[in-house]
Amino acid sequence: MSKAKWIAALIFGVLAGGAVGSYATWKVAILGLTSYELADIAHFSAYADLQRSRGTPEAYETSLKELLASVDAREKNRSGLFSEHIYAVDRALTYARLSGLAKRRGDARASAEYEALAEGQCPKTGWSRCSAAEIIQLADRLDRNTVWASPKTDNPPAAN
Repeated sequence: MSKAKWIAALIFGVLAGGAVGSYATWKVAILGLTSYELADIAHFSAYADLQRSRGTPEAYETSLKELLASVDAREKNRSGLFSEHIYAVDRALTYARLSGLAKRRGDARASAEYEALAEGQCPKTGWSRCSAAEIIQLADRLDRNTVWASPKTDNPPAAN
């Protein structure tokens, strides 16, 4: 093999190896991001459920606001794992829960604001029918049937 062919083969090998390595690294990074998203969802959902059933109303409200921040961060750094519908549903249900908490503590203004934010997610949910009242009913039904629910909890779902 001539020196020119040897150098060309070496350059081709380095470029091909770099391309394959870059592709493999990109795929591993995507898998890592997906795993992070799934872990993040599981963590914040379980945390909010536990705070709802075992924590104070203030602790539950804090956990819901942290869940919203997590949803915002996941949507901003999309991996392609979830559609915009999923983010909208997560937000709508969380706003409905915050509305119930505000109503229970006697803050009608905050409750109405959270209801409006919940209903504002309707166009993005993909649902054929959507209103604040329907979202609140769904959130309450889901909260009554969660893994952490017990027949009598210290902090039952907030009915509106």
